[in-house]
Amino acid sequence: MDMIEDAGLSALLALMLGLGVLLVLTASAALGRKLSDLEYQIEAGINGIRRIQSHINVRVHANRVLLGLVFIATNVLTLADAPLLWRTWIGRVLFILVLVDFTMSAVLDWFSERQQVRLLLREKQQQVGYADETRVNDNERSP
Repeated sequence: MDMIEDAGLSALLALMLGLGVLLVLTASAALGRKLSDLEYQIEAGINGIRRIQSHINVRVHANRVLLGLVFIATNVLTLADAPLLWRTWIGRVLFILVLVDFTMSAVLDWFSERQQVRLLLREKQQQVGYADETRVNDNERSP
C-alpha cells in the first residue's frame, strides 16, 4: 500500500508540510529582525553582552529556518512519490546536516555565553572598584 493512498498518512503529510512552511515563514521573519538588529549594533559600534546575544539569536532562528526547510524538502519528496531509495538517502543526509548544524550552534552558543559571563564579571569588578574609589575619595574629604 502506497503512503499517499492512506488518507490518515496523507493528512499527516499535509499537516507536516503546512507546519514546515509556517516554521520557515515565521523563523525567516524573526531571523530578518535579528539580522537587522545585529547590523544596527555593528554600525553603531555597540559591543558587549547585547551584541553577543544578538549573534546567539541569529543562530537560533537560522537553525529553525533550516529545520523547516528540511521538513519541507522531505515532505515534498514524499508528496511527489519519489523513489524510496532517494527519499531515504536525501532524508538521512538532510537529517545529518541538521544535527551537525545544531551541534555546531550549541558549541558556539556555549562559547558565546562563556564570553558573556566574563564580560559581566569584568563589569561587576569595575563597578566594585569604582565604588571603592568613591568611598576613599569621600573619606579624604571628611575632617
